[in-house]
Amino acid sequence: MNRWLSHILAAISVAHSNAAYIRFGLPNVFGGIRCNLGVANNCGEDINTLVSNPYEDLRKKHLRTLNEKYEDLYPTIEPLVIERAECRQAQKYQQADELRSRIDAIAFNLLPEGYCISITDIPLREGGGSKWNVTTVNGTFLEETNKKNKTENNVLQLAHKALGLAVHCSNMKSQGREYDYSNEMNQIVQESIKKLRENPIGLQGRKSADAAFWFALAGVDNPELFDRLGFITADEIKRFGRRPTCRSVDILNIIERLSAAGVSGLSANAAFSAAVEALNLKSDELARSSLKGMRTLELHNKRSLMFLWHFSTKQRKVKSFQTNAARRWSGKNEDEVWDDKSLACKDTTFNIDWGYVYDDLTKPLVVDIGCGMGVSILGLATIHEETIIPEQMVSSEEQVLGHIDFEKCNFLGADISQLTIGYSRGIAKRKNLGGRVHFSVATAQDIAHELANYPGDIELVMLQFPTPFRLITNLEVPYTGNAQLPKSISDGFMVSNKLLKSLHKVLAKDKESVGNLLLQSNCEDVAVHMRTEACELGFSYVDIPHFVKNIDDGNRRIPQRTKNWIDLGGTRAEGPGWSRIPILPSRGATETEIAYQINNTPIHRCLLKPNQQ
Repeated sequence: MNRWLSHILAAISVAHSNAAYIRFGLPNVFGGIRCNLGVANNCGEDINTLVSNPYEDLRKKHLRTLNEKYEDLYPTIEPLVIERAECRQAQKYQQADELRSRIDAIAFNLLPEGYCISITDIPLREGGGSKWNVTTVNGTFLEETNKKNKTENNVLQLAHKALGLAVHCSNMKSQGREYDYSNEMNQIVQESIKKLRENPIGLQGRKSADAAFWFALAGVDNPELFDRLGFITADEIKRFGRRPTCRSVDILNIIERLSAAGVSGLSANAAFSAAVEALNLKSDELARSSLKGMRTLELHNKRSLMFLWHFSTKQRKVKSFQTNAARRWSGKNEDEVWDDKSLACKDTTFNIDWGYVYDDLTKPLVVDIGCGMGVSILGLATIHEETIIPEQMVSSEEQVLGHIDFEKCNFLGADISQLTIGYSRGIAKRKNLGGRVHFSVATAQDIAHELANYPGDIELVMLQFPTPFRLITNLEVPYTGNAQLPKSISDGFMVSNKLLKSLHKVLAKDKESVGNLLLQSNCEDVAVHMRTEACELGFSYVDIPHFVKNIDDGNRRIPQRTKNWIDLGGTRAEGPGWSRIPILPSRGATETEIAYQINNTPIHRCLLKPNQQ
């Protein structure tokens, strides 16, 4: 490991780019065509002032043709560049980075390989703002770029291609069609590893971390790929992290992406050490404190989970990014995919071969239905890796689930999204959790039905933050809220009466050892409904010492939905059984739970058990 690490670090010798390169091409704001070509220092130079060389005339022709071809797309990109500049001026750097990523996602489909846009940020003392120009990658002619510096674009393109393949097949799954894409994915991964072995250059800044996250989203489980990207990231942080122009937030953005990708082991240690060393040289105490209590990169740290939460909740931007990725892979509009008769169809009847999935069927089972990206299951399954900060420890009297030895359990996560399950499976395999942890693409009711066939005990079933149903406050006024929410309690809401009946049956199948049902939601009316419905079907709440006595105590942010619920005279989530502190161990927290904790938004939790007949 150390020998090839040294080889990688020695091979990385590219110059740092102060400009943001994005694969796109448009005329600049002043009209006409002003094509800039990045040179060695990446500052960019007007074509008309370039020193003559054998390729100059041909280069001019290529760039001018390119600008004319994409001139009609100018109105799409210019507002994003302006908005990004305004965010930077307001020191909203995370939003600025998200806008850059959004432009990047759009750009992937618009230029041929070797072309990009250089965004140059103008200092405030010079008026502020940003300017952007069409360039070729690293200031070289297209053919020379392809020969000498293919890795920069190709590794990112391959990561984007892998994600596109995963999104494309996830969309097919949601339409009732299934396609085995393992061979195509393996080819992409092997090609990426080959390029990183032979010439691991061109992944400046956070590009290697971005590639790692995209590969993780695609469900890639090859450890070598992530190790190499992790070591390259570590070397990049060492190279530019000490520079005054490198902000603390830039380093933290890299770390949170690499953590969210599930990078671990020696490469994670190297990247983390490089980040700590770089941050210690800066005067940003808040940034340094964000890594306190950590020993290495960790999926379950707050920054990583907040990044996942921000990524998953920006539905429109994420959907656009994923759609572009899928279109890039398939070479066609996603609306046309369903007419492709060449793709294999097969029966998608759901069942679990318990003996194949788990090594020891006598172990109790912990289940997360609607697990999303599987963070909670992955955390509980690796609870022995947790680093507990003393002030975050919960006393033994308050550990409601203290009777569960999570290290001796099997784990099952289920969600209807093949994409998020692929992410979970990839990380689980890289963490060598096979035989104990399994993730299934399935509906809530399908999973509940299969649980009846599990040979051992069902220790705990978790229903955490299900997509809330619409809260109708006035039947006479048309609903104007989020149209993507289930229409009502009985129309599309995951936690149905039928599901709760099925869960009661499986949790109470062993009269000597009944399991528990954990309910969590950030929507008070949803939490109240789930608990009320469950109790009417034969559940009762578990008495806990730290229950919510008065939900309005404290200085917490009250969401508008909760205010509407209160105005309607709704029952409050307070009194015996409603927990004021997390019920799960801290490592089992979902990205949603962490986000609401940080945002000081109430989370409504309760633990139920089936009544003995």
